[in-house]
Amino acid sequence: MSEFKLTHDKFAEALKGGKLLGLRCESCGALIIPPKKVCPTCKSEKLEVKEYSGRGAVDIFTVIRVAPTKFAQSAPFAIGIVKLDEGPRIMGRIAIGLDKISEGQKVKASYMETDGEVGLVFVEDAGA
Repeated sequence: MSEFKLTHDKFAEALKGGKLLGLRCESCGALIIPPKKVCPTCKSEKLEVKEYSGRGAVDIFTVIRVAPTKFAQSAPFAIGIVKLDEGPRIMGRIAIGLDKISEGQKVKASYMETDGEVGLVFVEDAGA
């Protein structure tokens, strides 16, 4: 049985260090994020860790007004799918004023901690 090339703990630690890590399939070249054990395209376990730029654009988003108990204090907030400059899409919280966020908006990856857990968050990319 193979092991994870990139665990969620390593993914979170890299985020805290300013890096967005994912995977690249050595068999078919697919770019994979967030971490998985096998390539969703070809099912290969031959994966290598890849650092992404963390930059991309908001593909689609929604505003959460009634949040689960754990996040109720933060509501309302936005979550969405961001298409990274390298191609893959990933879901995360979008930490931009709700009146400013729009599809196609340039963002960059960051992180936030809630109850000791690290989560992916996207902020406005001022350098874009």
